[in-house]
Amino acid sequence: MVFTVGLSFALLLWLKHRGAVIDHHISVREDRVPVMALAALSLGAGALLLVLLHAPAELFGPALALLLASAVGWSRVRLGARTPGQVLAGHAVGCAVVPVSLLLP
Repeated sequence: MVFTVGLSFALLLWLKHRGAVIDHHISVREDRVPVMALAALSLGAGALLLVLLHAPAELFGPALALLLASAVGWSRVRLGARTPGQVLAGHAVGCAVVPVSLLLP
């Protein structure tokens, strides 16, 4: 959760505090690129940490899926096919389903 949500949201709040974005919804489209790029870097850092700490291989599937879902979500927003809220809702549902699926035999 730290690398998928925590760091990205902390960055967003910091940018809002500095005045780099006008609100936490990132209403100005041009302001979204750095936020999404740094969110992707955060996911990459989390994946690297998993590798360096010799995490079980079962953790890499969900991490890779989240990274790919983020890329697809960004492209859907960029193309105007989805709103950021719809993409975030999809991520939230996916993040809720993955832990349950890992518990299944």
